[in-house]
Amino acid sequence: MEETGRLGGKLYGTEKLTSLGSYLEKCGISLKVGDEYLPPGYAGGFSAGEKSLVLRSEPTNYEVWHELTYYQQYRSLGEEAYTAQTRLLKEQHVFDKLESMPKRWESLTPEQIGHARWYIDKVGGLW
Repeated sequence: MEETGRLGGKLYGTEKLTSLGSYLEKCGISLKVGDEYLPPGYAGGFSAGEKSLVLRSEPTNYEVWHELTYYQQYRSLGEEAYTAQTRLLKEQHVFDKLESMPKRWESLTPEQIGHARWYIDKVGGLW
């Protein structure tokens, strides 16, 4: 039986988290996993300034992919260009990237897709 987490999503898994942490560490980014690192209501965060990617305990694929996309854009643009972007530009990039990857997008639960659309609406983006 497949383990599920928030919004009914598939858990990313301990083994994959360990691999992700090793990869990020080699890139100069620390991975922090645990509810104690985030305020209530937050599923994750990426901080270019602190060079850290933070996830709640037992993160889902959706939560990891969401936060990892910030890091990928940061790495692609560089710190100065990345941090110069507005929150909306960063969020829109994450949404568009996830939606443009059929294998990932179609693996999300209806609740996760609803959340992604709700969130991009909330910050003023489009879907």
